[in-house]
Amino acid sequence: MSSSLNVSSFDQRAELTITAICNPTNIGRLEQDAQEELDRLLHEGVTNDELARAKQGHLQARKVARASDTALAAILSDLRRMGRTMDYEAELEKKIEGLHQNK
Repeated sequence: MSSSLNVSSFDQRAELTITAICNPTNIGRLEQDAQEELDRLLHEGVTNDELARAKQGHLQARKVARASDTALAAILSDLRRMGRTMDYEAELEKKIEGLHQNK
């Protein structure tokens, strides 16, 4: 099971996607497991380790994306449409690095 979150820079919307592969006979168990995990996230939040790994993975993915000409062109195009520069990207990464739990 995996998940992803996509937050729009252009309007007030976000999309949470949960993806899983299972034998159709196990779909009920899969739905139950996914709901339990969402409930745990909402009530307990993430652990320090989960947050640290998520930050590291996300920041690494951003760096890898900038190494691709196609992805970099898309990033620059989006920044231009939003009236932003690569300075915005650098500041965003600093903010991500500085995230911590508020428990």
